[in-house]
Amino acid sequence: MHTTEPTWKPFDELMQRHIYHVLVVTSDYDRFLIEEDGHIEETLFEEYTELGLSTPPTLTFASGGEEALALVQSGGFDLVVTMVDLDEKLETLCASLKAAKADLPVIVLSPTPAHPKAKSAAALHGIDYLFSWQGNPKLFLAMIKLVEDRMNLEHDTSVADVQAIILIEDSVRFASSYLPLMYTCLIDNNNSTMLEALNSWGKHLRMRGRPKILWARSWEEAASIYDSHPGHILGVISDISFPKDGEMDKLAGFEFGKRARKADPELPIALQSSDLHNQKRAWDMGFAFLWKQSPTLLSDLYDYMNREYGFGPFIFRSPVTHEEVARARTMKELQDVLPSIAPDVFSYHSGRNDFSRWLRAQGLFSLARKVHVIKLSGNPEETRTEVLKTIRDYRQQRSRRTLITFDPQAFDETTYFSRIGGGSLGGKGRALAFIDQELRDSQLMDIWKDCHLSIPPTVVLCTDLFTRFLETYDLITRLPPLSKDSEVDELFLSYPLEPKLLEDLARILAVWKQPLAVRSSSLLEDSHYQPFAGVYDTRMIPNTGSDEERLLELGRAIRLVWASTFHFSSRSYLASTEHMLEEEAMAVVIQPVVGAWHGTLFYPTVGGVARSLDFWPQPGSDRNDGV
Repeated sequence: MHTTEPTWKPFDELMQRHIYHVLVVTSDYDRFLIEEDGHIEETLFEEYTELGLSTPPTLTFASGGEEALALVQSGGFDLVVTMVDLDEKLETLCASLKAAKADLPVIVLSPTPAHPKAKSAAALHGIDYLFSWQGNPKLFLAMIKLVEDRMNLEHDTSVADVQAIILIEDSVRFASSYLPLMYTCLIDNNNSTMLEALNSWGKHLRMRGRPKILWARSWEEAASIYDSHPGHILGVISDISFPKDGEMDKLAGFEFGKRARKADPELPIALQSSDLHNQKRAWDMGFAFLWKQSPTLLSDLYDYMNREYGFGPFIFRSPVTHEEVARARTMKELQDVLPSIAPDVFSYHSGRNDFSRWLRAQGLFSLARKVHVIKLSGNPEETRTEVLKTIRDYRQQRSRRTLITFDPQAFDETTYFSRIGGGSLGGKGRALAFIDQELRDSQLMDIWKDCHLSIPPTVVLCTDLFTRFLETYDLITRLPPLSKDSEVDELFLSYPLEPKLLEDLARILAVWKQPLAVRSSSLLEDSHYQPFAGVYDTRMIPNTGSDEERLLELGRAIRLVWASTFHFSSRSYLASTEHMLEEEAMAVVIQPVVGAWHGTLFYPTVGGVARSLDFWPQPGSDRNDGV
């Protein structure tokens, strides 16, 4: 049984339901305001693009109830948004829309919560949400995400440890201001958690793992959400006065906070009120407080979410002064910083489960669960050691389950297989990646837990780096037709590697101190018919001397492997096949030699060439000739 979920799991199973097509029922004047003055569809596209969200929804407009009903009956709409001040009766329109499609979400927009129709609309059963519309395009984004969160809640919390924030607010005015800001905060945080993704696809999928927002407008609605999802509530932001048992309860927020804290003593809870006198009582009960009349209310809410929900970097604070003493943006930085943190600071954060909360906010669900169960012992150093080991083991296992895009900031001893560049891995690179996958899928390491079975740590310079090197210096035309191997090598060594590649190579050498194998991995190297195995160069380098000497040595080895593509033997073999030189491209595999230091000398564990029987020998050869 695998002990670590793959990097892309469970993100690819989340957020399965989306809002793709929105029907907006509005007067011609309001349509003009939305289309021309508000540029809603254009703004939605820009918002989705900037935030890394896929498939922005499209808007279709209807001028009245009959047209809207006909469009809904024709199918294809996921959400209906209607203005409150249409000429026809709102209750009849919403009932007709629900009759046509029972699960169709319907949202009503009012220019002000005080609108005569708005008060009655809030009580209609056919309406899912009522918002105050003042032309803020971010409200459309918030409305769509709010509906999507509700649609995906049950599935996503069952598949993964996805968290949810409960907003308890019966005021349409404040909810219409809070929700756009809260979603902006969530998505901003999600963009920062992409630093933990190991490749571009992983970054895209991480958007699906962000916390959800659930809007409750009464005690009963909030209690139902809270009780139905134990262990999945990231926090509660609640008004103090809201309906309970059908009547307005002026102390409902205090009571709900006590109820939630009894179930989860560590749960972050913020109470908000227009009455500043409630502040002291909230603080005395251990709750944060937001004053609704503050000129900085929205920025206060944004700062609170970042601080209490683990968004942004992990900030280590003194338990006495609460001043910042260190910070970590990523899991690797957390691993690097933890050993130097004072014991009292570590104990403070560990005792509050801040580490697991921050990891959960980053979408690192399985790791957060493992860290959460590590209890602070009488010896903080033992707990620290266990937390560090858990993080290090997780990062190591995670990196072995994904072809990582090389990141110099994240590259360390836990990185197993990474690629530099966007081209192919080449034949040898592909084969090594496949062997590594087979080893993992075989579960041999679960059977023999004391046996470390893997390919060596590997970095592949993909084929596009080779192609770019040739094109940058126009090397194909510079090669004499009958050039000697030494002339080819000299030509390749006369041109430098690109600066970004040199920076990446310097980072590799900062981690790998042992001798290195710099191996060819051409596109044709392991082809099933007429393979090029053994045709191109492998360079073994001792990797000794100063940092500058080691970097020069590695850069030289890479260019010589590239140059071997044009050696006489390579071109002769190519001429004997059906392939053309333009079909070939060279990737380079860099691996530390597996072995051990004995004093000042490094000895490989084993060396040699393996040959296998050829069960299907070609004419003129024998099965014992091997492969």
